[in-house]
Amino acid sequence: MTCRATIKNGMLVPHEPINLPEGAVVELGFEIVPSETPAKGSLAALAQLNIEWAGDSEELDRLLDEVRQARQDDLNTFGIKQVDDRYGDVDL
Repeated sequence: MTCRATIKNGMLVPHEPINLPEGAVVELGFEIVPSETPAKGSLAALAQLNIEWAGDSEELDRLLDEVRQARQDDLNTFGIKQVDDRYGDVDL
């Protein structure tokens, strides 16, 4: 007999009722099955979104410049010198 279950709070929660007598000893084997729906907020979930920029390219360039400047400000806060912005390489 096999059944599917989900781990919740460290416990196995069967997807369907299992009719076993109280106190029955069972042997468990595990196979991790990929979820059909990625976890909310995960990279996999974000990758499935079909998002396109609706503004003009100049606005996008301005926003990217703001992000780069904020990143540089964060690096400066910790005394990290930016070396190559193309790959995010830093000199520690």
